[in-house]
Amino acid sequence: MSEVPRAVDPKYDKKNLIYKMTAGDGYMQFAKFSKTGVELETISPFGASTHANSKHYNDQLELFVNEKTKKMSLLKEDVLKSAERIYHPGE
Repeated sequence: MSEVPRAVDPKYDKKNLIYKMTAGDGYMQFAKFSKTGVELETISPFGASTHANSKHYNDQLELFVNEKTKKMSLLKEDVLKSAERIYHPGE
């Protein structure tokens, strides 16, 4: 679907004659720049995992449905503070 501004996997619903988006890249990020810094809000409605048994499979869907976002930081100390686990791939 070339008119969709992000990559998604559509399935055609023959009964209702519409396309339904079933999966894909729906990550959105909003940035507000001010004199005190940058405020980030994000949403990833399709989740951050393709595994249905993962808690991150659709954990942001409710936010998306209610047109909400979550705060995000790119500061290393904030990321480490909110990390579920810290590991090094390959170790």
